Amino acid sequence: MRLTVLHQYALGVVQVDAAGGKALQDRLHSIKWHLWHGNAERAVEKILDLDDIVATHQDDPLVTKKYGKLRPLSRLIADFNTYVEQNRYFIVDYSERHHYGERVSTGFVESAVNQVLAKRMVKRQQMQWTKKGAHLLVQARTKVLNEEWEDCFRQQYPGFRSVPAEPLLMAA
Repeated sequence: MRLTVLHQYALGVVQVDAAGGKALQDRLHSIKWHLWHGNAERAVEKILDLDDIVATHQDDPLVTKKYGKLRPLSRLIADFNTYVEQNRYFIVDYSERHHYGERVSTGFVESAVNQVLAKRMVKRQQMQWTKKGAHLLVQARTKVLNEEWEDCFRQQYPGFRSVPAEPLLMAA
């Protein structure tokens, strides 16, 4: 989402300075590519370059006069840089996941949370869940989505759906 906001600001710069705005857009595209591929260090370098481009425009009185949003843009870039630096160890290589057929979206999890938890956590409901209860539900849902729930059940209940030693063959 932060990249989308920065891209909108870059569109505004394009209206004032086509070449400078294009440079901002290209840099943002490059940052997005590096983040998608899990290369946070290179993305931070590109963000600093982006900040240099904006600083160059801030020195140009003509651009500053026509497009007065360079200061907020500079602040957003600094915030984005801080965010990426603080989360660089958690940035996933989505291209690799995509290559191996793994999920790259968390939309299905967010949907489950919104549908199940949010409805029950509303204060006007007659019964509410505690934070601990909601957390346990999310853990159970995660086990189901990762197809690990049967193994957990077998640990508590050894007789639960024993795993066949060999796959059963179908009769002709």
